[in-house]
Amino acid sequence: MSPLLLALAIAAGAAEHGRVVLTAVAGGGWASDPFVGAGLGGGPMIELGPGARLDLSFSPRLKVAIAGDLSLLRFNGADFGSLAARAGAEARLIGKRAELSLALSGDRAEFSRPVPFSDLAAAPPVTSTGAVALASALRLRSGPVALRAAAAASYRTSEAGEDVAERGLGLDAAVEWPVLRRLVLLAGARHDRVASARPDFARVSTGGEVALTATALEEPALDLAVRGQLDRVSFDTGVRETLSRFAVDVAHPVGPVEAVVAWSWTRSDAGVAGAASRYLVYAGVRGRARALSW
Repeated sequence: MSPLLLALAIAAGAAEHGRVVLTAVAGGGWASDPFVGAGLGGGPMIELGPGARLDLSFSPRLKVAIAGDLSLLRFNGADFGSLAARAGAEARLIGKRAELSLALSGDRAEFSRPVPFSDLAAAPPVTSTGAVALASALRLRSGPVALRAAAAASYRTSEAGEDVAERGLGLDAAVEWPVLRRLVLLAGARHDRVASARPDFARVSTGGEVALTATALEEPALDLAVRGQLDRVSFDTGVRETLSRFAVDVAHPVGPVEAVVAWSWTRSDAGVAGAASRYLVYAGVRGRARALSW
């Protein structure tokens, strides 16, 4: 066999070391408000979002991923639009029973009208926001159960009449347990502290999440996810706020794309400072295509 044919044969039989995947999201629905507490009114909404991801495998135990995406949202009834961009890189070290990851990410969002940040009704409105974050996570497997602990540090700046800086530290932990062959339970808790020169931005939050994911069919799969979240937020102004979220998502492959139907409800209650809620019904498609691999 010639050297060229031998090299091609070795490459064909070798494991995949890298790939580039292109992604896209398109959908629409109805929302009672663009953000919780925005007070802009309800109506139809649309979403468009292209993205790309680069996966690299340096060895069976060392994986690196670099990804980025854009998200364009338009709420016609509220005459509101937003454009958001996200990018990040993550390295994973995989062992027999443990996985360690380190991730660096950044995001930027621009809003056509001022809206409260983080779905908090008592939060001041912002017209833009951007952040960088560094996170490390450890995942341990013990039989069928997986345990996860993570820590993150972030720096965010927002435009709220003036540039406002926030420095955040967060801790979270979760347990994942396959209750049945097609049913997985996840329960987690988190604690975050955000420091800022403005007391209406500085806050401490503690919360938890419970999620059930199920696969009703195998070929092709019909995936169902039900999630509930509860967070208690304390601002340095003395305002106390309770944030509740509940969401149901269904995904099913349809030809080369995946169809998604979702419903969510979010409520923020800040007592005498006010309360607000938001409903969203959404249907869309997600697509991904491998553009290059080696």
